[in-house]
Amino acid sequence: DSISEFSTITLGNLVPTGLSQAVFSPDGSKYIRFNTVNLNLGQFINIYDFDRCSGVLHTPVEITYNDSAAVGGIAISPNSEYLYVSSNNYIYQYDLTSIDIEASKVIIAEYDGFQSPFATRFFLAQLAPDDQIYINSSNSVNTLHVIREPNRLGIESMVDQHAIQLPTFNAFTLANNPY
Repeated sequence: DSISEFSTITLGNLVPTGLSQAVFSPDGSKYIRFNTVNLNLGQFINIYDFDRCSGVLHTPVEITYNDSAAVGGIAISPNSEYLYVSSNNYIYQYDLTSIDIEASKVIIAEYDGFQSPFATRFFLAQLAPDDQIYINSSNSVNTLHVIREPNRLGIESMVDQHAIQLPTFNAFTLANNPY
């Protein structure tokens, strides 16, 4: 019923801005941002607890890694327990319920070399209303990848590369289904 102005707060280290994707967890308890600037600086994941009532972010967790990914994205499982990071050649899963989220990192998929007609590497990710996560590629291809069981741990999450055949080529886009 009104508009409120919030003061600026600083949480954690300043992360360079680049290609990024940000999501809220389905249960509304987390805000997570993936960011990659260039191959030298690496990739950054910023995880915050989120208070839906006040709009305040707190308890930052910062993860930095470098796997030579120029592109990538993130999605969170429907049960809000697992973070999926699509990082060009790899898909990683992190356990958001772990005391040490960074140490919970598991590789659940590696790019298999498929082309349609270009490389179908991993780019943006999106949790869809059917509780599956869809991942596009960073160029014009006619397939999407799917994580069929994102509420499951590790390879039991069932990554299905280039599983969805699209009727036309798609470049850089996915449907937006925000929580």
